[in-house]
Amino acid sequence: MEAIDVTRCCACGTDVYLPRQRMADLRATGNTFYCSNGHSLHFRPTALEKENAALKRDVEAMRLQRNKAMDDLAAEKRRALANTCPHCQRGFQSAHGMRIHKALKHRSAA
Repeated sequence: MEAIDVTRCCACGTDVYLPRQRMADLRATGNTFYCSNGHSLHFRPTALEKENAALKRDVEAMRLQRNKAMDDLAAEKRRALANTCPHCQRGFQSAHGMRIHKALKHRSAA
């Protein structure tokens, strides 16, 4: 048998019985649920839960930033191996020709 948790409606005082897992999900998400009299209820996240959510968003943003940087680096390596100018994508027969081109055409980018 599934464990049941109880909470009380702040509007009418009616007990609201929900399965423990559902109650945990509602506490974690802050989604709205209703008492038997139709009053909408929700749990407010604690300060630690808010901080945890903010840190998770920061970690995900940093992960995306790192992945983009790694993709950019891989593209730069492929261009360098192919003797392609990273600024204008012009191809060259040798790395020496590309270095001369970059020195003459892309001084400000170097």
